[in-house]
Amino acid sequence: MNTNLQELKDLIKAKAEYQIKLKQNRKTVNFKGERLTYTYKDWKGVEHTEEMRPAKAAELVGGTYKPNGDPYYYFGNPGTKHELRLLYAAYGLLRGKSFSQTESAYPEETHPLNRYKSEIMEIVNLYKDEETVCTDK
Repeated sequence: MNTNLQELKDLIKAKAEYQIKLKQNRKTVNFKGERLTYTYKDWKGVEHTEEMRPAKAAELVGGTYKPNGDPYYYFGNPGTKHELRLLYAAYGLLRGKSFSQTESAYPEETHPLNRYKSEIMEIVNLYKDEETVCTDK
């Protein structure tokens, strides 16, 4: 496996582990362990670090608001769920797989990932090597 593909694989692993921690932090009642912390700037530009509240963790996971039952509509911050989906699709393309092979629930012609093809191709172009064969599927 070439080094760029390995870098992408390691990035996907790191983001997936972070998403697991975020999902655990969404619990309000039976939470065990330590809460994650996050840093933000207030309106004066002063940085604050505080314990992550469950609502903030849910916002960072993303994809919580779905009008008209569209599972791929994101309101506000799309979160790590959307990022991971695009990274998985790019990884699949770099390995020579089509969108329908990466996510087998949809046919290739009407696959929902076609909406994000330009974003996915940016990731592919960032991680592809000269010897990597990538077909635009």
